Order: sequence, then structure tokens, then C-alpha cells
Amino acid sequence: MASTAVLDRLEMAFSKRRAALLTSDAGRWALFVQPYDRRRRPEFVGCFDVETEACAAGFQSPIGRRFLVKAVLEQYPVISVPRVVRPISPPLPKPQPRLCLSPSTGRR
Repeated sequence: MASTAVLDRLEMAFSKRRAALLTSDAGRWALFVQPYDRRRRPEFVGCFDVETEACAAGFQSPIGRRFLVKAVLEQYPVISVPRVVRPISPPLPKPQPRLCLSPSTGRR
């Protein structure tokens, strides 16, 4: 199963459970784990107050190694990423060709 398919399954499991989570755990971080047996559906592990706690629980989960940590919010902020990314430092100059002369003949 491709990684995008696993992510889609995790997102779908979150969206199905989102309404119930909003009533009890709004503002917290939900953890869903895809079991090693990919035929099974993702499992809801729990909600955490801090994102790093949810990530740590996902890494330590014996259920599976692929997981989704997502904030339980009414509306999600829009994040904009500019298309043009400029380098931090100027590019290095291109090396110039060197002229090598033979000491005895003066030829290259």
C-alpha cells in the first residue's frame, strides 16, 4: 500500500470521528495509528494535551509504525507557502578555466 493511501485512510478515520472528538476533546491532539496488518482500519489511540506527547505515543505504539497526529479544531488555519524560494546566500561563482603552459615549449 502506498504511503499516500495510508495517509488517506488515517485522514478518513479522523474525519469520521471528528464530530465526536469536537464535543469532548476540542483543542487537543488526536492520535490515529495504522496497524501493521494493513487490511485493518486505523485505530484511535487517544487525545493528548501537547503535540509532542501525541507524537511520542505514536512512535511507541505497538499497533503500527504509521500514525497521524492532528489537532481537534472547529476550523483549521490556512497555511500559505510561497512558490518562489530564494537562496539564503548568493550562488558560488563558476570556476574559470586555467591556461596551463608547458615550461619548455610554451605550448599548452
